[in-house]
Amino acid sequence: MGWFRYITSIENKSMLAKTNAAAVHGVDARTIEVEVNSGGEVPQGQPMYFLVGLPDNAIREGWQRMESAIKNIGYRLPRCRIVANLAPADVRKEGSAYDLPIATAIAASTGMIDSERIGKFMLVGELSLDGHLRPVKGVLPMAIQARKQKFEGFIVPEANVKEAAIVNQLNVYGVSNLTEVSMIQGKHLKRRRINMLLIFLMSKDSRILNVLLK
Repeated sequence: MGWFRYITSIENKSMLAKTNAAAVHGVDARTIEVEVNSGGEVPQGQPMYFLVGLPDNAIREGWQRMESAIKNIGYRLPRCRIVANLAPADVRKEGSAYDLPIATAIAASTGMIDSERIGKFMLVGELSLDGHLRPVKGVLPMAIQARKQKFEGFIVPEANVKEAAIVNQLNVYGVSNLTEVSMIQGKHLKRRRINMLLIFLMSKDSRILNVLLK
C-alpha cells in the first residue's frame, strides 16, 4: 500500500500538509506552496472543500477530478472541512497541473499518506477520474525551478518525463497514476534520465544547453 492507509474519521481533528507546485509565466517558473488543512465537522448539505490563492477555473474544477480519482483507486475522503491555499496568494495560478500537488496534500492532511517527505518534492500533473495522470504544459521551466530550489525530486506524469529529465542535477520521477506517488516514500520509483547525446540533438542552441546542464 505504500503511504496509503484507510482512514475512518478525522472530523474532530485538524491536520496540515504542504506540497510544492509551480506557476509558469513566459519562459520562467516560480515555486507555489500548496497548503491543505483538513479537519472539523461539515454541516449536512454544506460544501467541504474550499480553495483560495487566485486559482483559475481549471484549478477550481480540479476538486471533481481529485475526489473521483481518490475514490476510484480504492480510498475515500472523510467527511470533513478541507481548505487548500496556493501561496503566494497574490500570484495568479492557471491550469490543471495543480491537480496532483493538491490531491497529494489532501491525502496527507487526511492521513491517507505519510506527510513527512512530500514537502521535499515538486509535483505537477492533471488527474483523470480513474486516478491516472495526464501530461501538462510548461514542464521544462518548472524543472529548472525545481533544481534551483534544490528539491529532492520532481514528480511528473510519465508522458512528461523526457522533457523534465533534460535538466541536469535533478531527480525526475515519472508516475502514471495517483497510487504510484506513494511509492516515493520507499524510493521504489526509478529516476528517469536521458543521455547527453539526446539532449544535444533536442537542443539546437548551445546557450540552451548551458542553462539546462550547468
